[in-house]
Amino acid sequence: MAFRQLALSFRISKSTVSTTVIEVCKAIWKKLKEKHLPTPTIEQLKNIEKKFYEKWNYPNCIGSIDSKHIRVRCPKNSGSMFFNYKQYYSIVLMAIADANYKFIMVDVGGYGKDSDGGILCASNIYQCLENEILKIPSEKKFPNSNVIAPHVFIGDEAFPLRSYLMRPFPRHQLQDGDKMYYNYRHVRARMTIECAFGIASSKFRILLKAIETKIENVDHIVKSICILHNIIIDLEKNVTDTEYAASCREFDTSAIARRRNDSEPIIADDTDTVESTDHQNPAQTHTTNDILKEILPPTIFIKGVIDFLQLRNSFIEEIGPTSFSCKSTSNYLKIQTNNPDNYRKLIQFPESMHNFTRINSKLINHSE
Repeated sequence: MAFRQLALSFRISKSTVSTTVIEVCKAIWKKLKEKHLPTPTIEQLKNIEKKFYEKWNYPNCIGSIDSKHIRVRCPKNSGSMFFNYKQYYSIVLMAIADANYKFIMVDVGGYGKDSDGGILCASNIYQCLENEILKIPSEKKFPNSNVIAPHVFIGDEAFPLRSYLMRPFPRHQLQDGDKMYYNYRHVRARMTIECAFGIASSKFRILLKAIETKIENVDHIVKSICILHNIIIDLEKNVTDTEYAASCREFDTSAIARRRNDSEPIIADDTDTVESTDHQNPAQTHTTNDILKEILPPTIFIKGVIDFLQLRNSFIEEIGPTSFSCKSTSNYLKIQTNNPDNYRKLIQFPESMHNFTRINSKLINHSE
């Protein structure tokens, strides 16, 4: 929403709205940067490298790097400095993302006319890497190999090749099958930064149109958006972990339900009782069957899904399109079925799940 529209909505002046918005953006960056976008340490980079290998099968990667053009109104007396190859005026957000689409380093304010390599060389990120201000983990062996390689960031072909920065092989060299396969792995892991930009744009729609304010104010707005994006990622991760832990506690109790074997349905004895969690009436108890009516079927969590659409189509063929719902988070794919029969079908489904998930992935059934 434009400042003028906000001013009319709240019956205040346009200049007051402009000043207030920029002050809030500055406060968000100043107060929350150290918590949600700190300078990464060696330990944090090692954790990022571990996540990249677990989720994207790319070893020794400590982040994916790319730039995004932020559309702006043409600044006065700027000539073609902000006019980019996409035929509009912009400033550039250079960012590095981890395996969970969270920004770990950002640099805002590059000229729209510059290439990705030129923007990188003019950024603070490049200066920190070249001057070794940013400490990178030391070299380590590839998994199941004796080859020792450095930790690197990964970018597209627009970036230069450095000891700390990997780019894909040029297209004219892709007749080699090994190089083509490497490019596939490289591009798949690098998609995390593209996804991070897409998530931020979908949540903060101001990035989808020209920001009609001063260039220095655009810098503050974009930096605050990066902070808020990371906060959302952190909160979603905490909610997912809480749900996961609660499910483990809830469905690990054998008194609620027992699966006799793979072919028998879930059976519960009427004599089994569970105390109510209602603090107002602690003496109240419910039978297990009453509880099963409320909590069954339980949520199924699947880690490391590679081809979501193919997996979803297989579930549709197995139990029908209206018999389940899927929700994707940064760590899990959550599946909720509408009745116990369909739940049991999906629990028996993982024998063919290797076509859709990673080798080290597993389906988590909390009712067992």
